[in-house]
Amino acid sequence: MATDQSTSEATSARQVAFRVVSRTLADGAFADRAFHAEAKALVGRDRSFAKQLAFGAVQRRGSLDWVIDQHVDRELDTPIRAALHIGLQQMLFMSVADHAAIGESVELVRRHKGHKLVNAVLRSVQRKGVQWPGELDAGAAAITHSLPLWIARMWWDWLGPDEARALMAACNTPAEQALRINPLAGV
Repeated sequence: MATDQSTSEATSARQVAFRVVSRTLADGAFADRAFHAEAKALVGRDRSFAKQLAFGAVQRRGSLDWVIDQHVDRELDTPIRAALHIGLQQMLFMSVADHAAIGESVELVRRHKGHKLVNAVLRSVQRKGVQWPGELDAGAAAITHSLPLWIARMWWDWLGPDEARALMAACNTPAEQALRINPLAGV
């Protein structure tokens, strides 16, 4: 019975992330405000997972859309695009097993007519992987690092290719965590 409980908890965290990503795509909502509104019932690991998933999918939107465009040549409804963002974020940028990312992402849109497309795209990425365009020019680096093209070009021209690549890579690196002991707090 504990397995069913942990599965439903993971599903609710993914549902929250899905709703956040959907709101950012459809309404242009700010991810932090959407998350605050959607994640009120989540605590602990579930809240942390949902936040990492939602914010990561929003941060990597450019790269994720590029991957989607490699597999789909038509306009997608917001729920389908959001489910693909959620699935691809887990598969490409998080340590989530592919089968879990695929199954849960399809489940998010099970009632939508495009759920089979979500399954097909994610399974194709699982089989073939992703060949990123590299960093030979500002446009390719913008896709690889999920940055707006105008920023990539500006940095490329201003800093030169090597420093621009390093700065773009640093943009997606998590910040260092630092802890300090408060000597005034009681033990």
